[in-house]
Amino acid sequence: MTRPSMKTLLDILSTSPSSSPPDKWQDLESYVQDVYQQLLDIQGSKTMVARDVQISGREGSSYQIDVYYEFEMAGIRHRVAVECKNRSRPLERDSVLAFHVKIHECCLSHGVIVSSGGFQKGAREFAEKNNVTLMDYSKLPSLGNLLSRRLANAVIPDEDTIGQPFWTLFNVEDYSPYGQIHHKEEITSAFLFLSRTHAQRFIKAQNLDKRWQVRGMANRHLACYILTCDAFNARYFIARPGYAAGVPDNRFLFDEIKRNDLINDFYEGTNLPTEANTAPGYPLIFQK
Repeated sequence: MTRPSMKTLLDILSTSPSSSPPDKWQDLESYVQDVYQQLLDIQGSKTMVARDVQISGREGSSYQIDVYYEFEMAGIRHRVAVECKNRSRPLERDSVLAFHVKIHECCLSHGVIVSSGGFQKGAREFAEKNNVTLMDYSKLPSLGNLLSRRLANAVIPDEDTIGQPFWTLFNVEDYSPYGQIHHKEEITSAFLFLSRTHAQRFIKAQNLDKRWQVRGMANRHLACYILTCDAFNARYFIARPGYAAGVPDNRFLFDEIKRNDLINDFYEGTNLPTEANTAPGYPLIFQK
């Protein structure tokens, strides 16, 4: 039996199938709009995705766009149009050609066509040569897949994430955080480090296996880390190298910080619960 973990949940969600194409074309447009909005949110782009908009062309003519969004990258503004085709038959070349003309006339950066009925060979060949992306409806991320991406972005730091300001250890097999449980005292300790180097030194000193990796925590990760530790009624400790207090052998001293002080002094997001929500009979997810 697979051990319950955040990774198990994300794997299940990410592989969930897409739903059948909606009956009404308006519903298809709404779904595509939601998909792109959520994907942009996940990527950290604060861009509103609009549906059924009118855009002026080169000669002053107005063109209807099913789904439209803008984003800025490296100082360059990208303007993207999405055309939604809710048809039972594969889309033909002429439809892609007409959409390409619309993109050119409106000076857009790129165009995407989503079709519930697929595409004819000629349509795919024309799109490939003219910078138009064709996407089958079945290839759109499912709601479960979007939720998986959102959760992964929120709770799982990757190796490139920079601590803001904290670093900690995660089990890369099941995404569980590192801590220690003192059974006799019924105290769970959650450790935070102020640098990557300190966390790496701790791994070496504790002789931890390769499952445990150092990860920086951005502000959004800190929020989820606190909520996770809340479930285990954890107490928080910030590590500092022992040499600051004359302790030899690269040992660490751990200063406890109260939960509310951790939130008030270091967390800059939306409000977290005032009181920790402890899970009844919580499992042993923190490990020594």
